[in-house]
Amino acid sequence: MLNEIFAEQLRKILGEEQCFIQEPMSRHITFRVGGPADYYVRPTGQQIRPVLALCRQFEIPWMVKGNGSNLLVGDRGIRGLVIELGKMAETVTLEGTLVRAEAGALLSAVAWQAARQGLTGMEFASGIPGSMGGAVVMNAGAYGGNETDSGKGDRSHRRGGGKDPGTAGTGPWIPPQLYSGKPLYCTGGRVKAAKGR
Repeated sequence: MLNEIFAEQLRKILGEEQCFIQEPMSRHITFRVGGPADYYVRPTGQQIRPVLALCRQFEIPWMVKGNGSNLLVGDRGIRGLVIELGKMAETVTLEGTLVRAEAGALLSAVAWQAARQGLTGMEFASGIPGSMGGAVVMNAGAYGGNETDSGKGDRSHRRGGGKDPGTAGTGPWIPPQLYSGKPLYCTGGRVKAAKGR
């Protein structure tokens, strides 16, 4: 059952254009299937915390979606809130050999920008269809390279609101479901690249 007061508060935080009610998930995943999410939002990086605080206040379950390239949704849809970290959170910045990207940045775009600046170390990511947040949390990899080898997560959080006890994407990767039953989400990542020849 939808909560109109919750929906109204979401609109106050995000505006009408970034908040959708009963949004078909088929519009937002690669396979183009799936029923509606009760609530679907596209926050900026600064809007994530107030949205999550509102979910806690109203006890609305939530999940984070990146590019939707590894997601299947049933015809019944998703009960609760889906937070898309995509075009509203896709900034990539380069500081010397340090590459920082918000969680919604496509991994292939991050790799391309690094290569364009003469940096190496992200080549493995050029063909991966996911986003930086998903790559950090799920340790994306291909062609002998992976996110654990090249980067680490920025501002990784557990669903209960606390910081992750370790930094996602560093050391041995542990599946999110093993963190006390509270899956992680990641608001960005950074990669220490090297100068190419």
